[in-house]
Amino acid sequence: MLGTPALVALLAMAPVGVTHPTHRWRIYRNQRFGTLAEVPDDLFGTARPADNGDGATWTARGGARLRIFGSWNVLEETPASYDAFLRNGRSGRYASVTYKVTRRDLLILSGTHQGMVFYERYAFGDPSGAIHALVLDYPATARSTFDPIVARLSASLRWTPGRAGERIRRLDQAPRRIPSGPVRQRIRPGSRPGCIVKVGIRHLRLCS
Repeated sequence: MLGTPALVALLAMAPVGVTHPTHRWRIYRNQRFGTLAEVPDDLFGTARPADNGDGATWTARGGARLRIFGSWNVLEETPASYDAFLRNGRSGRYASVTYKVTRRDLLILSGTHQGMVFYERYAFGDPSGAIHALVLDYPATARSTFDPIVARLSASLRWTPGRAGERIRRLDQAPRRIPSGPVRQRIRPGSRPGCIVKVGIRHLRLCS
């Protein structure tokens, strides 16, 4: 059986189109962010959507759990800074990371914690400003079942335009018109009156 470092090292070489003969795969796509990945339908039950619409969670026998979701990169995190954020925010989980990849648009963390194997992939670079994530946890005693699916599951994570991203794209492409008459303004704390005007979901700065 492959150890975690050896197994995950194969991920970059695993094409999305390769099929596993013992599993039935289906595509999940989050409507809000456009996060997309393939899920082994025969291993995991019905998806449970998140209340805020950012993704979904699946569970399997024995305690395995899969989460696929998107989130806004409001703090303009990089893969390196997001790695630091995760490690600082969840004490203990990342103390035994055995494999890590940090690239310009990718962060992968894998290891074990309290008898569970975890694998996390975060994809950056979406023009909409979203981070797309896949987080898999499964018992170390079930590695013979879940280790073989990691390569395809991870390689399948990508994105297509979601509803939120499309709304921002349309706003960015719309012609900018500076109002000539009086406008109703929503002033942010610390801003000078007359400088910030709310247009749709964004605020435009009209003076420096």
